[in-house]
Amino acid sequence: MQFIILILVAFPHFKQPPTIEEVVEDYIHTYQERDNWDHFLSLYSDSLMMKDINLNYECQDLAAFAEFYDWPNPDFKKVNASDKTFELEDIVIQDHKAVIRGKFTPFYWKEKLQDWNSSFVIVLYFNEDLRIIQQYDYIKYPTDILKLMGQ
Repeated sequence: MQFIILILVAFPHFKQPPTIEEVVEDYIHTYQERDNWDHFLSLYSDSLMMKDINLNYECQDLAAFAEFYDWPNPDFKKVNASDKTFELEDIVIQDHKAVIRGKFTPFYWKEKLQDWNSSFVIVLYFNEDLRIIQQYDYIKYPTDILKLMGQ
């Protein structure tokens, strides 16, 4: 018994690995804040497969995903720096899968105010290390934003 107490005192910062719920919560918070690109990318596996269903876009690795999501792009701006990028409407977590439904909050894209009024769904699959290995985005993009994106 004294040995166990000694270990707990000697290693006070020992933590259990995060749960899938904690990782998904971190993902949502990081996405909503949209101010820590490196941390956001750290949630993904290098071998990520991502597909945006409505844009008919697919990528097979983290580098291509980073280029597609492109958070550092100065064309995106929150209306207010403290705004969340989306409001969470629903979340379902089962085994190594999470389904997130939300609604984007207004933002500026290329200095034009965007106020999308439809929900989106993001489906995430995690590996054993709780890194995202597959992502499916179901986002209904307004026609004018598609034009601004060059689609």
